[in-house]
Amino acid sequence: MANITHATPSNAASITANGVATAGPLRWVSLIWIAAMAGAAIVAYLNGLSLKGLLPLTIAAMAPAILGLVLSPISDREWVRVTLILAWIGLAIAACLGIGFLPMALLFFCAPAMAALFRREMLIEAMVLSALSALAVYAITRWGGAVVQAMPLGGELTAWAKTTAIASTFVSLIASVFAMSGQSNAELSGGGQLGNDSRLAPRASPDAFASAGDVYDVDEDGMILGASNLAMRQIGLLPDDFGAKSVDDVFTRVNRNSDNGGALSDVIRTAVIMGHRKTLRAQLSPLDGDSSAIERDVVLMIAPKTDAGAHIFMTDISTEVAQIRQLEQGRDAAQSAADGKSLFFAGVSHELRTPLNAIIGFSDMMRSRLFGPLPGKYSEYADLIHDSGQHMLDLIGDVLDVSKIDAGKYSLDYDDFDAADVLRSSMKMIRPSADAAQVVLETKIEDGMPIMLRADRRAVRQILLNLLSNAVKFSPKGGHVIVRAEAAAAGMVVFSVKDSGSGMSAAELETIGAPYVQAESAGLIETRGSGLGLSLVKSLVDLHGGQFDIKSAKNKGTFAQVILPSEPPV
Repeated sequence: MANITHATPSNAASITANGVATAGPLRWVSLIWIAAMAGAAIVAYLNGLSLKGLLPLTIAAMAPAILGLVLSPISDREWVRVTLILAWIGLAIAACLGIGFLPMALLFFCAPAMAALFRREMLIEAMVLSALSALAVYAITRWGGAVVQAMPLGGELTAWAKTTAIASTFVSLIASVFAMSGQSNAELSGGGQLGNDSRLAPRASPDAFASAGDVYDVDEDGMILGASNLAMRQIGLLPDDFGAKSVDDVFTRVNRNSDNGGALSDVIRTAVIMGHRKTLRAQLSPLDGDSSAIERDVVLMIAPKTDAGAHIFMTDISTEVAQIRQLEQGRDAAQSAADGKSLFFAGVSHELRTPLNAIIGFSDMMRSRLFGPLPGKYSEYADLIHDSGQHMLDLIGDVLDVSKIDAGKYSLDYDDFDAADVLRSSMKMIRPSADAAQVVLETKIEDGMPIMLRADRRAVRQILLNLLSNAVKFSPKGGHVIVRAEAAAAGMVVFSVKDSGSGMSAAELETIGAPYVQAESAGLIETRGSGLGLSLVKSLVDLHGGQFDIKSAKNKGTFAQVILPSEPPV
């Protein structure tokens, strides 16, 4: 429950957990029941009935109403509500057993009527409990034998009690209906009161007081007229500040939809004029001189009142904002580390290529015997140095390209060319390796018109070389590799490479394209790679806006397909 403090103490009001003050309706219904019973007793006394018999009967009948009148200030508490419902059911049970089941069973309607004043959910509970109690009492009076009455009643007194019970019950039910109607209107207009003459607009949430806890009552210019106790503690607000402090002194950095919304008072003024509820984010700042309060990130819901001004319901989101900021910092740190790694690899790879080129060049000179013959063993070593250096240079080239792509430094140089020419030149470059591995290469290119492609020629050649190199590397002796290039519909160019190699399992296919990941069969061949070939193919295809698909099965070979647009992506 949130208590709203205003400059005038008489304006304070208690708001229940469901947003509606029940103290007033409970008090009025109880008073109506007491008045009805008292009036009936007075009339009976004037008509000659004994006061000695009337007085205890009247007081017993008034007991639940008197209890409700006493407990009405704290009627928002659950135990109070349950106690009152049980008290009315107890009165009905006593009347049925002491006077007669009919018509005293009508008193069982009083408990549900009382429950309807508290919370709609309690109405059903009270109805069920009253019905079960009525059935139990009926069973006792019908089959339980004689029932001893609480007090000996004469015929006239019994008739009076029955008539009074019927009349008072109907009067109480009518009063409860009117009270419930008043509660519904209060809920529709915002639930509860803040002061004697201000109610929330229909757009305001009736649960806002209890759920948020931080509530401000402001006028149309943003001056703070009142606040809940929790709201006052949050910013160090004092009752003397009401009417003197503006919301702009408390809420700073108002933000709506990631745009600067200006001063909060301007937003309130617009909301009051338009009559629409507004929700926005802001920074809650402590008032000057209050060192105990801290800045907080909050969400504000501005609900215009029906007369003038508005209510502001505040929800603290500082914890959520802090968690988001931590996640963003972690993301930025991880991205920075990844970028640093990529740049490091790119730098190291670039520096390694210079000495490797020298090693390959000198070993090539030794192999060609430019300065005379070499002993047989030295000649063999020169060949090994050359081949190893060339292999290492290829690996470093892949690492350099992948690092550039990861760092966003790889740029495509678009050019118009015949895709078939690039495929033929790639086949010539890979054929010596295929011949050495005793693998048959077969090219299938459509005759006729050239297959025109606008792309990065070097990148396309690298895509084809990596796919061909993999196909040859993993094909056994006598294996067969088929390469195709064709123009497809929608301006696409399709390259495909099919081999009869060892293939990959479904689990290995899921990791295709991840850097430094190799299939299990890579450990069974002599030439080891870096695991970057297919990753580089996928990255280069993505840069062109194309598609890369690969299908494979263990011991059944692999089929790789690359689809590139004939024009650069927009």
